[in-house]
Amino acid sequence: MGNSLLETCNNWQVRRAEILARNPDMAMTVDSLDSLIERTVRSAIEIAHRVDWDFREAERRAKEVAAAGIKVNGE
Repeated sequence: MGNSLLETCNNWQVRRAEILARNPDMAMTVDSLDSLIERTVRSAIEIAHRVDWDFREAERRAKEVAAAGIKVNGE
């Protein structure tokens, strides 16, 4: 996810510069888009951290269960 997110941000910077070069009067619109993109990226990072934490927590709990010798349905 990180590489595609970085690539998308880089592509936006290129497009942003092209838009502003051709249409300087769109600066406020582009600034609004920048804010939207920033919030979106921050949300994506937060979600990725939560998912990573959930998987690490699940792994830790599974190890605790295995160490305690607790049988899970089907095993």
